[in-house]
Amino acid sequence: MGINLEILSDQCKIVDVFNSIEDPRSKFGKQFNLGSILAVAFCAILCGCNSYEAIHDWCKSLSEKELLLFNLGKPRAPSSSFFQKTFRLMNMHEIEIMLMNWFSEYKTIINKIIALDGKFNRGSKSVVNHDRGVLLLTMVIHDCKEVVFQTQAAPGVGEITAAREMLDYADIKNCIITADAAHTQELTAKKIVIDKESDFFL
Repeated sequence: MGINLEILSDQCKIVDVFNSIEDPRSKFGKQFNLGSILAVAFCAILCGCNSYEAIHDWCKSLSEKELLLFNLGKPRAPSSSFFQKTFRLMNMHEIEIMLMNWFSEYKTIINKIIALDGKFNRGSKSVVNHDRGVLLLTMVIHDCKEVVFQTQAAPGVGEITAAREMLDYADIKNCIITADAAHTQELTAKKIVIDKESDFFL
C-alpha cells in the first residue's frame, strides 16, 4: 500500500498536526523532532507496518526528497529501537484525541445511524495487577460498517464517561446514535441532542 507523501505534507500538514503533541522526552540529546517521528510512524502504519522494525524499514526505503518532507532534521531513518523508546513515553490517549480532531476537519458525519459501544480487549486483563483490561470505545455507521471514531478509555475511566468524552470530539450532525442500556443517561442524551444536534435510540 502506498500513500502520497506530498499531499500529506503540503495539504494536510501532517508534521504540524503531530507537533501539537506535548514532547515527554528529556530536553537533552534529542535526535529528531517529535512531530516528525510521529508523522513518519503514522504514514508507515497506514502502509501496513505493524512493528517497530517494519516502521524503520519503511522509513529507510524513503528517498532523500521524501525524508525532507518530514523535516526529521537528519537525512537518515531513525532506528527501530528509537521508535520503540519514543512510543513508550507517549500518551496514546492524547494522540487518539488529536487524530480524531484532525480527521473531523476533513469529514463531518451527517444524517447517519451510528452505533456506539465499548468493549474490553480480550486477553488484556491482568489478574496480578488487578487491571480490568483495555477498554475501547467505538462509533460505527450501521449501513456500511465504517468505523468513524475509536478511542481507548483512560485508566480508571468507565464506559459511560469515556463515551461522553468521545462524543465531545466526534464531528457529527443530524445523526441517530444507538447504544445499549448502560448509556441511558440524562447527560449522555443531552450531549447527543444539544451539543451534537442529533438524536438517540438508547
